Amino acid sequence: MTPKSIKTVYRYRQINEKTLDTLAHDKVYFAHPASFNDPLDCKPTIESDSSDEDLRELLRILVTTRIERETEHLLKKAKLKSEKAREFARKRASIEASRELSDIEYNANDPEYCDITNIQEHLLRYQIEKEILKHYERGVCCFSSSYNNPVLWSHYGDQHRGICIVYDSDRLPKPIINLVDYGGERNIKTSLIFDAVVKKSSTALEALEKSILLRKAKEWKYEKEWRMIGEIGESDSPLRMREIIFGVRCPASMKLMIVRAMEDRLEKLKFSEMQYVAGSYKLKKNQMDGEDIAFLPYTALSATEAFEELEPLETPQNSPISGSA
Repeated sequence: MTPKSIKTVYRYRQINEKTLDTLAHDKVYFAHPASFNDPLDCKPTIESDSSDEDLRELLRILVTTRIERETEHLLKKAKLKSEKAREFARKRASIEASRELSDIEYNANDPEYCDITNIQEHLLRYQIEKEILKHYERGVCCFSSSYNNPVLWSHYGDQHRGICIVYDSDRLPKPIINLVDYGGERNIKTSLIFDAVVKKSSTALEALEKSILLRKAKEWKYEKEWRMIGEIGESDSPLRMREIIFGVRCPASMKLMIVRAMEDRLEKLKFSEMQYVAGSYKLKKNQMDGEDIAFLPYTALSATEAFEELEPLETPQNSPISGSA
């Protein structure tokens, strides 16, 4: 049975300035899907199964919603938040939507599209696909339910030189972490979008968002991925940081830096490190003993400086180098 919720998740990171900053300030980053290593991630294909009338209404609402949102955002930046400003945003959105639909109707008579059976449906579906991608430009923060996957350590943990941050959902309010669905198709029917956007069906909206933001090819199943969805950019972590696991190749100097940086944290962290399992390709986690950082920071000394406090050895009187006859 597929789990609906999860208590503990793991986030693999390379050690760099950005990672150190998010650790020190307890932040997480919601990335734009365009930055993902899978170009098909969050990129659905829209398949039309609706009438032209429904397609036009759907596109009108999508364009109106986007333009109104963008206009209000610009007005807010200009510190214009009056009812008059909101009315301006609504009018501008309505005009842009009407213009978009008029352009489609005009282009439907273009001879360039003579080989397409239903030109208007084709153009409407194409514009709906573009609008859906704009509408769901959400930030995604990715986690895994596995901390000992060698491939994840290699891909996302800087070839085992990085860290894995352990989070749990023991917070108020309880954060929403979504399980990624692997397999299936990238196609989304316009009837589903219509029910979600026009009819405002909560069931259809949930299915639509899952199809767009929480679906990946089955080849990625090994990642055991869970996702949080939010505004693009950095945010205070809605999860509770519990532990930092160091990769098997993580330099001792990096361990020291992170341990020292986090040792005065209000909620104390546990520090662990991955180790090889003899005779297998598996990894295991052990509590960090600190032996490899105990001698750090190290001060380099010359031989003279290192032994200057020792008294010189006395030379025996009968020694060949004593100078005796």
